[in-house]
Amino acid sequence: MNIETLNNMGVINSFTQNNGIGTPVRMPYPESWKKEAEAEEQAPTPGKAIHLKSGGGRKIKLLRVLVALHEAGFFVDDSGAPVDQQDVFAAFAGILGVDLSRANSNISDSLHRHNKQIRLQVFDVLKQAFSDYEDELLERQKEL
Repeated sequence: MNIETLNNMGVINSFTQNNGIGTPVRMPYPESWKKEAEAEEQAPTPGKAIHLKSGGGRKIKLLRVLVALHEAGFFVDDSGAPVDQQDVFAAFAGILGVDLSRANSNISDSLHRHNKQIRLQVFDVLKQAFSDYEDELLERQKEL
């Protein structure tokens, strides 16, 4: 007697039963299952969740960077059309798990609490951080 079952990986397990003793025989995937299995293997795995580190005025600094990227035209929707700031804030709020619902208010408040030099300081920090990153990358390439 031949008994076939389907396991949770989509593989047909065939058992030939002789006198109550089953002998498992793995049968190959049908062609459509092979394609599905290959697609699952190639699908990107989701990365770790990331969060904005608290303190140090990081939220307002992030907002300044996002506004600058938005104003420079870095973001578009699925059809390629420009998006508004609220869409950008909502997208990054979801990615970082942070509340950016008062983003415009926070930016406006910071205009009156800090001078322009302090408000633009985040861009100097980013420029230096990226410069250091590139220098380190070049050094590692020289070592190879």
